[in-house]
Amino acid sequence: MSMLVRKISTHDPYQIQSRRLFPGHRHGSACLESKIGTGTGECRARHRNTGKFAHSAWCAHAFVTAIQLPVRLPFGSISNKTDPRAGLAGRNKSARVTDMADQQHIPLTRDTIRSGHIRDLIRQHATTYKVLSDEELDASLASMFPSGAPETDVWLFGYGSLIWNPSIHFAEQCCATAHGYHRRFCLQTHLGRGSPEVPGLTLALDRGGCCRGVAFRIPKETAAEELSIVWRREMVSDAYIPRWLSMTGPDGPFKALGFVMNRKHVRYVGQLTEEEMARTIERASGFLGPCSDYLFNTVEHLNELGMPDQGLTRLRDRVVEIRASGD
Repeated sequence: MSMLVRKISTHDPYQIQSRRLFPGHRHGSACLESKIGTGTGECRARHRNTGKFAHSAWCAHAFVTAIQLPVRLPFGSISNKTDPRAGLAGRNKSARVTDMADQQHIPLTRDTIRSGHIRDLIRQHATTYKVLSDEELDASLASMFPSGAPETDVWLFGYGSLIWNPSIHFAEQCCATAHGYHRRFCLQTHLGRGSPEVPGLTLALDRGGCCRGVAFRIPKETAAEELSIVWRREMVSDAYIPRWLSMTGPDGPFKALGFVMNRKHVRYVGQLTEEEMARTIERASGFLGPCSDYLFNTVEHLNELGMPDQGLTRLRDRVVEIRASGD
């Protein structure tokens, strides 16, 4: 039995095509459900028939799910969908009221990124870490290519907000798995999704396991411009380290640029428990909006793509419980 995967092209952003990969593989289409823990780096796949989890040695196939057609996802567009349950219980607004959080929310778009407005805001309030200059950002980007600039098409891996708000132009996207890292809320934010008084959390790739997300192919003709936007979005400080990630996608292995956690950075909080994460995410808000919206968006879009993250879903459910209880 072969393995089914989904590949999406921006030429028709609503079209999802099934492909067969690794024909004759003895596990076949057994990979129905992945388990990627937010804290353990765990990446396993559940066998379709037995319900048992397989070893992480073949978590390369964890992005594969049972195909449910059609699934209409307006990829390439900027979406800001949130979990409909977010407002049912009422937010603990008093816990979030800060000068920064009360500001009007700023949309994260190509224009706001390129204008430098968001980076200027962060620079004004960053007191415990450095905000990189344009020259430092350009040097960091150039260091990723032997010639200092892209000479071929470039794949970019999204595992959080890049999935539902890429803010770049790309030629193609597909579901893919990054190896050696797992997705975790381990990066503290005092501004975008939090405030100095009530810091929030954002996702990063931390060591171990694997992570399913979306890979974007950027044509070489526009790669320099598009990656410059990405760098000014993701590399505001040196909390992330750009890496060429080992990936598995519909057509087999490939390399993609991705941003992994700098564990030496002052904002690294990899020791948080799931309960601590949930309470932080429930309370925090910044000029990009509530931290909970960031979590809800990521969970919802991963589910729509057929790539549910059990750890993030469990975290989402706990945030909803806390909000409902008024704790």
